[in-house]
Amino acid sequence: MALEMTTDTAEKAARLGPESRGRTPEAVSARGRFASRQSRFGEHPVMTDRELLDRFIAENDPETFRVLVERHGPMVLAVCRGVLRGEHDVEDAFQNTFMVLARRACTIKHHETIGPWLHRVALRLARKARGKLSDIYMRDCIHSALNREHRIDLPLDSQAPLLREELNRLPERYRLPLVLCYLEGKSNREAADQLRWPVGTVKGRLSRARQTLRERLERRGVCLS
Repeated sequence: MALEMTTDTAEKAARLGPESRGRTPEAVSARGRFASRQSRFGEHPVMTDRELLDRFIAENDPETFRVLVERHGPMVLAVCRGVLRGEHDVEDAFQNTFMVLARRACTIKHHETIGPWLHRVALRLARKARGKLSDIYMRDCIHSALNREHRIDLPLDSQAPLLREELNRLPERYRLPLVLCYLEGKSNREAADQLRWPVGTVKGRLSRARQTLRERLERRGVCLS
């Protein structure tokens, strides 16, 4: 992802700012959470997504937002490119996804990672821009990500929407590590650090998620080997 796109997106987000910042209980609470964490971690912590969002809400800091764009940008870009053909359309969908994040930062539930939330927003915006979702997304993005560390033979492209639907239906404790490891390409260790789970928990839930996904797909006539 180009540095120019990341910087431009972060600057636009800072100008836009979260909706109703300063007027909602969520925004006030965010300021308090960030102040507390800053006192514990200092100026250069390894911050979770939640902590970065709190800082953005409290300070409207473009550098903080840039970290979020750099962290999740590759995944968002892959989603947009899987749906849209024109590079200009891809860049618009990419920036619009993070503009939605900037506007709705105060309303996002308190999860340690916003990856699944961004994935859903990027997919919805790209689908709206294109009119319908391209199966290239599942073939190129999901297939390449899954095969990095875990061998799974995906169904034919015509069945890809079923995989996407069942992925989104998984409980959050299973969907989060799947998104981080398979869609964003993180290692088990990196996912564990971001989720603040033990590595063994990530591995166990990934295994259970794959088993659950396979069983649900098989009930719908799709076989994964």
